Amino acid sequence: MELTTFGAIMKFAMDCEEEIVNTLEGMAGNADLPSFGGLLDGIISESKKSMKLLERTRREGINEVILHPITGVESDNYSLQDRPTSDLTTREVGEYLAETSDRLIRFYTDAAPKITNPEAMRVFKRIAAKRLKLREDINAHVAGLK
Repeated sequence: MELTTFGAIMKFAMDCEEEIVNTLEGMAGNADLPSFGGLLDGIISESKKSMKLLERTRREGINEVILHPITGVESDNYSLQDRPTSDLTTREVGEYLAETSDRLIRFYTDAAPKITNPEAMRVFKRIAAKRLKLREDINAHVAGLK
């Protein structure tokens, strides 16, 4: 589905961040998760911060861009993969985190220039940069599993 408005893009971003939080908190019983140490807590924390920042940006910027049409942002290209089961191996958790990060980095990077609100554009670029840092941490952790 094409995200054709500022509100639709913001809602999609907030929904993705919320889904990550819910998924990772829901996987807390997985025996392999403790091997990730503070990485999962960091991802959850960053997603919660992003949700708050996106909500504030949406509230503050919605009036000036509500009628500006947006094209070229298809939610299907960025939708998160299905929620993993609770019995994943450490490697599978790492792969899930990597894929999720890649999709969100691509979404924030692709959507940022399409948003006419300069503050929202900066927020998307900032979140993409933080996600890229988390992606590097995930890569380092997964590499350590070999």
